[in-house]
Amino acid sequence: GNKNTEALPRAAVMASHGFASIVINTVGNGFGPLGTLTVSQTAGSPVTFLDGGRGRDQNGDGVIGDTEGLFASAPRTIIRQRDGQRQIAADLMQLVRVIQVGMDVEGDGFGDLDPARIYYFGVSFGGMYGTQFLAVEPDVRIGALTTTAGPGSTSAVSTTAWAAP
Repeated sequence: GNKNTEALPRAAVMASHGFASIVINTVGNGFGPLGTLTVSQTAGSPVTFLDGGRGRDQNGDGVIGDTEGLFASAPRTIIRQRDGQRQIAADLMQLVRVIQVGMDVEGDGFGDLDPARIYYFGVSFGGMYGTQFLAVEPDVRIGALTTTAGPGSTSAVSTTAWAAP
């Protein structure tokens, strides 16, 4: 799926427990770069903004599907989503660096997230590429991975939870 289907409801639960969540689409997911998201507000009109989709029109039909672009196309289908998984691990490492230099969410000139308290929670594909990410990113102290792999996966996963000492 994409960041809006499963991740946003989970982010709301995390927020109710005092955790800020940053959710991004994996490579090839979330429709295309011109996709939009409309948010209905309790007060005021709905707001529509660019959604950050990372898909691409692989089959040339003029439509970018929700997961179009993650899996390799012919003649390279044997690599499946390997390259996309590697890229999203690198993207997450960059996100850690952005948080570490001081992500200013409120626009007041001060970093709002504690760079010493960066955690990772991955579900489904997030669990699969989270395995690679957590293996190489020392500044994420705790990670939880759920439903991490299935038949045909290019990840070798045998754990459902991970925590750094």
